[in-house]
Amino acid sequence: MRYWLALLFSAASFALAGVYYGRLPERMPVHWNLHGVVDAWLPKPTGAFALPFETPFLTGILIGVAPKATNAAESGSMRRVYPTIVAAIAAFMLYLMIMVVRVGIGIELAVPSYAAIGLGVLFIVLGNYMGKVSSVRTLNEQIHLVREIHVIARGSDRRKQDV
Repeated sequence: MRYWLALLFSAASFALAGVYYGRLPERMPVHWNLHGVVDAWLPKPTGAFALPFETPFLTGILIGVAPKATNAAESGSMRRVYPTIVAAIAAFMLYLMIMVVRVGIGIELAVPSYAAIGLGVLFIVLGNYMGKVSSVRTLNEQIHLVREIHVIARGSDRRKQDV
């Protein structure tokens, strides 16, 4: 199974919510402004499991679009890299869940700063792996297009000679 790591991160998010559920407050902080002040709350049952349900949902969408993202004949490198990209996004969602749980159980965090660090790490991982996707596909497509144009041009030249 190519997406086992992403599914593991999704399961870990549920496990984290389950383990700490008893220690979480009745109103869960779920959004912070840029100054680190909580500006959105959810009731405990919803707030504790919002991210755990969003993570497999997003992972499922990404896995569902995988055939479209990796279906070209020359997209072998994308086919190899795509599961890691999906896992990195699921890991970021788990990281957000860890922050929400930590704040929920009373640990002070500078949430905007930690979120920015997590997002930066996600972008570094995505940038690193997207760099491994070869541009051979684009080059091959261009060569194929030039060959098709050449064949069509030769065919029209022959038709002119026949007339």
